[in-house]
Formats: sequence, C-alpha cells, structure tokens
Amino acid sequence: MNLFRLGFLNVWRRRNKTILLGVVSAISMCILVSAISVFFSIKTSLDISSQRLGADVVIVPDSVEADGEEIMFTGVPKMVYLEESKLKNIPVDKIEKITSQFFIKTLSEFACCTFEKSYRVVGIDQKSDFIMKPWMKSNSIPNLDDRDVILGSNVELEYKDEISIMGKDHKFKGRLEKTGTSIDDTIFVSMKEARYLAREYYDIENKNYFHGIATDRLISASFIRLKNGIDAEKFVSDIENSIDGVRAYSVAASSQNLKNKFYGFGKLLAFFTIGVIVISLASLFGMFNLMIGERKKEIGFLKTMGFENKELIVEILFEIILIVGVGGAVGSIFGISISSTIIGYLSSFMIIPTNSYDFIGFVQYGIAGVILSLVFSAVISIFPIYFLLNNDPKDIFSDGGMTND
Repeated sequence: MNLFRLGFLNVWRRRNKTILLGVVSAISMCILVSAISVFFSIKTSLDISSQRLGADVVIVPDSVEADGEEIMFTGVPKMVYLEESKLKNIPVDKIEKITSQFFIKTLSEFACCTFEKSYRVVGIDQKSDFIMKPWMKSNSIPNLDDRDVILGSNVELEYKDEISIMGKDHKFKGRLEKTGTSIDDTIFVSMKEARYLAREYYDIENKNYFHGIATDRLISASFIRLKNGIDAEKFVSDIENSIDGVRAYSVAASSQNLKNKFYGFGKLLAFFTIGVIVISLASLFGMFNLMIGERKKEIGFLKTMGFENKELIVEILFEIILIVGVGGAVGSIFGISISSTIIGYLSSFMIIPTNSYDFIGFVQYGIAGVILSLVFSAVISIFPIYFLLNNDPKDIFSDGGMTND
C-alpha cells in the first residue's frame, strides 16, 4: 500500500480529531504571524520615518496643539503659520543646515481637484532643503519647477503624468515609498508654488489662516540639523525661551519616546504570543501522542506486514505535516489578512504608522509561518518516532489496543 495514501486515509478516518488539531495549529500560527507582521511592519515604518525626516529639531507655531510624536508621524493637520522673520535670531553657529516648509490642504470638497479626498500640500525651499533632496537626487530629479509635484504613496491619480491641484494642472515627477505616516498623504511642490496656491485659493484676510500677512513671509515649520556635539534638547529649550510664538521639538527624543512606548507594547505582545505558542505546542504534542497510543496494534500489524521503521516514520510524519502544516498555512494566511486591521485598531489609541503594509513583506511573514508549522510538526513527531524505533511488534500487540475512531 502507498504510504502517503495510507496517511491520508488515516487522517480522513479520524477527521474529527484531525479538524481539532488543525484548528489548534491554525489559531497558534494566526496569532504568531499577525504579531510578527504587526510588530516588524510598524518598526520598519518608525525607522523609515525617522530617517526620512533627517532633522534634529522641528520648530512650529505654538498654536499647533500636538506633541513631538504627533508632529513626526501625523504632520501638522491645521493650516497654522508663523512669520519666518521670527527665526532670524536662531543661533546659526550651532546649526549645520536649516530649511522651512509651507503647508496647505487641497480643496477637494469644492470639486476643484483631481483627488477624491483632501491631501496636504507641502512646499519645500529648494535652496536650503535637505529632507527631500537626497530622494530627489537618487531619482534623477534635479529640482521642482512651478508645476512639478512629488506624491506620497497614498495620493491617488486620474492621469498618468498630469494632475490637477485646485484647478491648476501639474506634472507628476515621482512617488515616494510608503512610510505609514502623513508623508504618504502628502503632495510636495516648490515653496513658491505652495504659497501661490495659498494666495489664489484661500482668503488671505481670513483670520483662521494668514491674518492678513503675505504668504511669502509665512512658513508652517522649520527643520534643523545641528552640528555634531550640540545637545538637541538644550537647543530646543533655548529656542522656546528666546523666541515667542514658537514650539520646538527634538526629533531624536520624540522618536525615541515613541519607540520606547512601542517596544513596551511589543514586549507584552511577545509574552502573550510565546504563551499561546507554548500552550498550543503542548496541546498538539499531547493529542498526537494520545492518537499514537491508540494505534499500537495498527502499527504492530504494519510492522508484521513488512513495513520498516523508516517507512512508518515517513507515514507518521506525513500525517502530522498534513494536519499541522495545512492548519498552520491557513492560520498564517488569516494572520496576514488581519494585520492591517490590527494596526488600524492600535492607531486609535497609540501614535504609530498606520499604513505600513508591504505585500512582499507580509508574504514573507506568511511563508515563515508555514515553515514554523513544519518545525512544530518535527517537534511534535519526536515521541511517535521514538515509540516506533523502540518497540517490537510482539510488545505492541501484547500492550496495545486498536481503535476505530
């Protein structure tokens, strides 16, 4: 008889127990894969976002009601500004580079744009910029003309190369990789173009926006890279004490604070996941051993029929892999499918990158889950294999029983 056919028939004959074992395997792999996917996806986005920002200090208007983590990962959601001249007294001897940006929001609610929802438009100062320039250089984009745009990964397009922002046509120049932060929902243009759009489509006298000040004199945020050896937190304190109407944040401190919170959550997640895996392994191990114990006469009969130990080991391994491997594969697929939902739920009470979904990465996590299922199968097989190698048919017949379940 074909060993694999025999293994399949054994699995089918005990299908009630098979389903139970498969469900236990699926649940454990679902928890493991989803936990790994969520943790490493968010960690990757945290690292990418910190590197992408490229600054040590961020200065914003004091009317921005947000902490450092929110500034880094959700941007400045409101159109609030400060006069650029306020920063003229910044101690330049401590600064390596400084650049400013100007934010507005597209007016999609007035049906004037290509986009179905409102996005943040960020104007960059190309003369001083050090945040976007490395990416632009690596993508052979020397500069942005007045009608050029670079898009975040989530910004939707209707046309391949031409897009409309507030009724004005612009040329698509490139798209940034996904970060899971506000960068993904951002349109980057030149500072000149952002200020032009602000003048044309927002009321400059509106007290909620510009307070009658010319947009050429306003900025939304300033990004600073300090010289080596300068204490960022002391620099931040000095700025806030010496310049009225601004709020400053240390990027390193904010990033580390957020990572500490996330790693604390990660430890709890790891303990929970390990606990579930240990319990699942113990359950599977016990249930498989019980099944082997119930099949002593069957195994003895096969040995008397001339089946060798290595053949029986292959048959037992096939059964275990069929049950645990298939269950683990199903659980891994389900774990991948719910990872984005879990990240979205976590973002409701934690400041984390919310859309760091990378299909290839999650496929890798799923494959890792299947491989772990096979590893678990090997661990679970230890006792059955030991039993087969250390029992003679006469001992099995004298001590065993054969069940039909």
